[in-house]
Amino acid sequence: MGLVAPFSFVLWVAVAALEMKSPLKGLTIKVIKEAKECDLKSMEKDFVEMHYVTKIAESSKTGKLGQQVDQSRDEDGMNDPLSFQLGSTRVIDGWDKGVRDMCEGEIRLLTIAPELAYGDEGLDKQKSKFAEPDSAEIEVPPGATIAIEAELIKIIRLQKETTVKAKSCKRQAETGDMLKVHYTLWIHPTSIAGEKGERLESSHDTSPMEFQLGAGRVIPGWDQALEGACAGEEVELVVPPEFGYGEKGSGQTVPPMATLWFKVEILEVLETNLFQQIDTNGDQKISIEELGNWMEKIQGEKDPEIIKDIFGGEDKNKDGFIDWDEAPFPKGERPQSDKKSEL
Repeated sequence: MGLVAPFSFVLWVAVAALEMKSPLKGLTIKVIKEAKECDLKSMEKDFVEMHYVTKIAESSKTGKLGQQVDQSRDEDGMNDPLSFQLGSTRVIDGWDKGVRDMCEGEIRLLTIAPELAYGDEGLDKQKSKFAEPDSAEIEVPPGATIAIEAELIKIIRLQKETTVKAKSCKRQAETGDMLKVHYTLWIHPTSIAGEKGERLESSHDTSPMEFQLGAGRVIPGWDQALEGACAGEEVELVVPPEFGYGEKGSGQTVPPMATLWFKVEILEVLETNLFQQIDTNGDQKISIEELGNWMEKIQGEKDPEIIKDIFGGEDKNKDGFIDWDEAPFPKGERPQSDKKSEL
């Protein structure tokens, strides 16, 4: 598959398209095919499976206008769709925001300005995820506006039901808090892997489980679903493999691609001063190095670009540090030196 392939899953011709209100400046959204039915619309934290064709937009100031850059289907119309989580920075910002509130079967044309795509740096030559071994490499020139024809194939969502509400709630769980829970795990009846309904394990057979929320110590589905939970609450979770153990499974207990069913009882929610943990030199501000060290140690994240993006998003005043006021995670009371400076 080269830069220009004879096959495209939807012909790029003039069609009657419905232009939608865009959530971002520099992003134009047109619906070129509506879904026949729509029981579910995509939202942040969903996993989505999409087929796509990417081209240099006709409105671009750089690059060969209309040139195809990449596509997910091969010349025979095969290949699995691209899977990614909305809000995860897995794809460029214009694409991520442009496919929110979208239905399965819907096709949109996204025209994405460079600041929401590959910016002034462009995209250096690299192989497409879907490319044949002998195909040309993908390249987007600096400053290019791109057009993506995106077809939503499937929405994969974590399901949560609160079965017992807390009588009172002193604290709702936040990222960084320590949680103590009891749980029981089964293979969900809809799972394509494992013995449907099989009970796999339960903390009631041993002792409660303790972990730090949002630190990557549990499956992504738990980190997401238990945010905002209160002590005394009980929830049931249906966890697709994308939010669980994925294609690898977990040891001899959870088979690959299993959909899981949890009953979780929240016993305790304890606040943790995450700011203090990350600020290892105690200067009451977090550098990008400190954030990177903490993310690698606690979450296993080593990608400098991801760390840079997260740091840049929280360093609101762009002074090269995340200070106490900017920190979005549990941080306890304002440090004493800051209190004195306010007097």
